[in-house]
Amino acid sequence: MSRTAARNARTAPIAPKPSAARTATPAKADRSSTTAVAERPAPKAAKAAKPAAPVAPVAQGAQKPVKTVKAAKAPPKPIPLSERPLDQVWREYRTTPTELVRNFLMERYLELVRYTASGCT
Repeated sequence: MSRTAARNARTAPIAPKPSAARTATPAKADRSSTTAVAERPAPKAAKAAKPAAPVAPVAQGAQKPVKTVKAAKAPPKPIPLSERPLDQVWREYRTTPTELVRNFLMERYLELVRYTASGCT
């Protein structure tokens, strides 16, 4: 007998002797299966299903109602450039220089450019 088998034999639970009602079971029954069956809790009763709503009969040739499909939510609208912080607009222009952002910045600084071009007087 190996060490593992000897250790398992010492620590294995002792199965109760079969009662008179169990005489029909084979002599070499698997201990784990008999104890596992005895320890299982009784199954819970299934919940009663809700009764279905009454359905009106459909006249012959009438169309059945069509299920509607919910439309996907539209992505949020972008915030206009005039409502964004100016540093955020500059960052956007540096990452992706578009004509729209360039024109916005030109209009924003137009007074400063005119003042500087006139000689600061």
